[in-house]
Amino acid sequence: MFLSYTREDQATARRFAEAFAAAGLEVWWDVTLRSGEAYDEVTEAALKTAKAVVVLWSRKSVVSRWVRAEATLAERNKTLLPAMIEPCERPIMFELTQTADLSGWDGSAAHGGWQAFLADVKRFVATSAAAASESRLALRATPPGATFAPPLPAKPSIAVLPFADPSGGVEGDYFADGMVDEIVTALTRFPSLFVIASGSSLSYRERERDFRKIGRELGVRYLLEGSVRRSGQRVRIAVDLVESETAAQIWSERFEGTLDDVFALQDEVANAVAARIEPTIQAADLRRGAARPTDDLGAYDLFLRGEQRLREYDQTGMLAAIDLFDQTVARDATFVAAWGHLAWLRIFNARMGWSADREEAVRRAQDAIRHVLLADDADADAIVRAAWASAALGGDRHASTSMADRALALNSGSFTCWVWGGWVSSTCGAYQPALERFHHALRLNPRAPDRHSALMGLGATLVFLARFEEALPWLNEAVTLRPNWPPGLFYLTIAFSHLNRIDAARAVLARFEAVSSLKAWVDNLVDGSAWTESAQSALRRLGVDA
Repeated sequence: MFLSYTREDQATARRFAEAFAAAGLEVWWDVTLRSGEAYDEVTEAALKTAKAVVVLWSRKSVVSRWVRAEATLAERNKTLLPAMIEPCERPIMFELTQTADLSGWDGSAAHGGWQAFLADVKRFVATSAAAASESRLALRATPPGATFAPPLPAKPSIAVLPFADPSGGVEGDYFADGMVDEIVTALTRFPSLFVIASGSSLSYRERERDFRKIGRELGVRYLLEGSVRRSGQRVRIAVDLVESETAAQIWSERFEGTLDDVFALQDEVANAVAARIEPTIQAADLRRGAARPTDDLGAYDLFLRGEQRLREYDQTGMLAAIDLFDQTVARDATFVAAWGHLAWLRIFNARMGWSADREEAVRRAQDAIRHVLLADDADADAIVRAAWASAALGGDRHASTSMADRALALNSGSFTCWVWGGWVSSTCGAYQPALERFHHALRLNPRAPDRHSALMGLGATLVFLARFEEALPWLNEAVTLRPNWPPGLFYLTIAFSHLNRIDAARAVLARFEAVSSLKAWVDNLVDGSAWTESAQSALRRLGVDA
């Protein structure tokens, strides 16, 4: 069995561990300090193979991302046995899970509450092995920080790790991250390569990197790391290509140019890397499939800042991102990527009730969609975002689907295309293709900061299919990753309501209403659709006039 606790409760956890061991149970518990952004491999293996996971809820553990993550995985594997060690408000997704109250237990083996809990644990351990190992889906969701270990693809595979900026500071971060994004985008245009999305690789920021572990977590053979340094108008990029399993450096190079040449530099790096790991790539393939996003470096800087704010995933960050993308297109009206962001952001904010003028937001979203579709340069990510905006506006479903399919044809290695393509399919009622696209997105981006978008897509689509019990693990994890992200809270409310978990549904709905407008969401429901009736009936169960 596995014992989950927060370090502040270590003394209490030791009492539990010793009592379980005295009762003849084999106990695994982490008595060392966790550090970094990923579980230790041994911890993760113990968690996944345990026949029972005892989670000790306390005021400290309920806010611990590690304990919540362990509880989420245990619930999904049907191995969760929680116990309350002091009065506290449990995370909402676990409130209706039967929980032993051992807040008054002093460690005595004769304590009645302890004896009852111990009997439950023994009975659970004896019968839960099959449930713990069952895996109905080929790809399972994993909790934040946990490691999904996919097999290596048949073709050469690579992830680009965060580039260091020797000058340090936030300014360097956004420029270096933008450099990684562009190099990844350039690499994805080679169909003979499998490239992990930049969002996943950017989660590895630790200075001391375990290449073997990262390679296994991401399921890639090669890793590219490097640094980018700016000095006035000069830019220097240094890169190292590493074979992940052996951690052997197989190539390194330095590229230099000016800010005016920054896009050419990015292409030069991507082409050199591609040619190094896949010698069969033809010379013609080494030409970039799309033009530089802009000739205005001030617009490019504004765009990178907008993407940085967007990754905050809250109302303040989104509104700031819109303003920065507006400034971007004001400087360069041909910047397609910025128009793609504006298309979906304006619709999304209107749905959240975050737009002061909904009609104006819709009008400007439609204008952004037109800019994307009329652009001379085909930007796959912009096209698929515009496709979702079009579908969300209730436009021609066939046209929206065709736009998403075109984006995937342009860049089948883009996480953005797969996850937004999934949302287009789901919005248009093509639920099975949506599920497949979200699963594929998770394979491309197993550790992404925006992993929640694919998880939420899976959960939402299952809610649309009235498969509420199946939806819960995906939505629970999405909400664990982004506790205040309105869509996850809304779909989780609907699922809980239909499962007659009314108290949990009301609690989640209250959290939703604290960050979004329920009226705005209800206004977006399409009259006469099965999903509309499902959502309205779920809300009526909660006493909401929908």
